[in-house]
Amino acid sequence: MRRSMLARLAAMTLAASMMFTLTACGDSDSSSKSKSDEKTSSAAAEDESTPGDDESKSGEEGNVTGEVKQWGIYSVLIPEGWTLRTGDVLDDNDENYCSVKKSDFSYFDFKCETEDVQKRQYDYNKNTYTLNQADLPETEIASIKWNGFEYGNDFTKGFELYGSSNGRFLRVSGVGFAFDSAEAKAVLGSLKVTEAPADSSSEADDSSAEERQPETPENASLMEKFAVKYNGVTFSVGDKFGNIKDLMGEQAKPSKMMQPCVPDSQEVELVYYPGMTIQVNYEDTIISVSITEEECPGRDVSIACGLRLGDDRETAKRFLGEGEEDEYGITYKSGSMMYQVMDREKDGIFLISAYDNDLPF
Repeated sequence: MRRSMLARLAAMTLAASMMFTLTACGDSDSSSKSKSDEKTSSAAAEDESTPGDDESKSGEEGNVTGEVKQWGIYSVLIPEGWTLRTGDVLDDNDENYCSVKKSDFSYFDFKCETEDVQKRQYDYNKNTYTLNQADLPETEIASIKWNGFEYGNDFTKGFELYGSSNGRFLRVSGVGFAFDSAEAKAVLGSLKVTEAPADSSSEADDSSAEERQPETPENASLMEKFAVKYNGVTFSVGDKFGNIKDLMGEQAKPSKMMQPCVPDSQEVELVYYPGMTIQVNYEDTIISVSITEEECPGRDVSIACGLRLGDDRETAKRFLGEGEEDEYGITYKSGSMMYQVMDREKDGIFLISAYDNDLPF
């Protein structure tokens, strides 16, 4: 069944829905986990000693008491009856993430990121959590200067913060609590992070986009330039998903089925990886790929020419050549194939997509 125009419209609708989702992808999920190797720190919430001392105490801020525990780069108060969840949804051993959880609906997420990711994810959340949003004044807590905003009402309180300490860029999501609550003061007041290694860098790449060169020949076809590279696997729209599925690694979240807005169409499967969504039809054929962080954060995906999220439009034209350009980005066409590179002034390229108008739903 071939439905060129309708299929194209459906694919574009999918991309648009992904771009404007209200899910805050930079945040960890709120499932509860425990780790047998959590280490109890020596410091109380108000103590100035560093993590790793031998003596164990309970911290107290107002009526909030508990134990200061250490995970990865963090030392933080876990109030009595609360839990420490290590890592994030993708890797519960990642020492750059942890959550201090009262419940699935009340918790503090701590994230250590590059400065670029910190800024993008904070801006995304600020554009998402707009209910009664108000900027917070710069506030120093436990020698960390925080900036951010709070939002919500009595039922949906929360706040988002960003700051830095010991050479690390930090982001905090408080869910279910006001910024000036006793719980927030106690947990934030206890926070310490270890010093970043001397050779660490806030830049995601050592070379600027201007210095990088295309990784495909200038005369390569658009299909060759737009081939997707992820986790050592290279594939294109039109390939069978079953041939690469076992090589792709762990998904960012479970797949889901979607009914396209096309008469008589069959359901398609949406498969999510960090920074990428793959759409697979009933024949197990990949009919579209969207490289974007709007669904699941991650920047390990690129296309064969070397273009990746965060690059600017000039880099796209240098790597891919000229296409149909407008205020939203650049469109490239080859037969029934449609390729799009979309950018924003502040974020650079935030979506790279490819789909085939002739593949059946």
